[in-house]
Amino acid sequence: IFHGSSHPPEPRTGSASTYSCTKCLSTAMPDHVFARDFGRFYRTAFLAEHQHPINIALHVLGTVLSLVLLAYVAASPAEWKLLVLYPFFVAVFGLIGHRFFERSAAVGDLRITRSDWPPLWFLVGNHVLLWDLLRMRSIAPHKE
Repeated sequence: IFHGSSHPPEPRTGSASTYSCTKCLSTAMPDHVFARDFGRFYRTAFLAEHQHPINIALHVLGTVLSLVLLAYVAASPAEWKLLVLYPFFVAVFGLIGHRFFERSAAVGDLRITRSDWPPLWFLVGNHVLLWDLLRMRSIAPHKE
């Protein structure tokens, strides 16, 4: 279905749930585009919006709590109803961090409603941020 990774991605237009790739047979974002574009998104957009230490700490707290919840439910399948808390742990701490410590009038507080990047990349970005901090890698944003 996909043609390889030799073409540049097309600019995003339209719905946040589709990606325009004129050389692929699908409107879903091809894997090769995700791998290349997520790195660019994380280094330039995500990290630029996550530099305040308290905001970072709140994002890490929410990510860790969400991972603990997933591990607990995996170990205790009878507790699957607790998964309703997952969005709370993932989102609330980050929303507090952006609302009170690292606010951006241009972007707004609710990043999931953005259309310039796929919304789930912000969730993945939280996990990559945690992983980078655990490995003591720099989280300074890059310029394009």
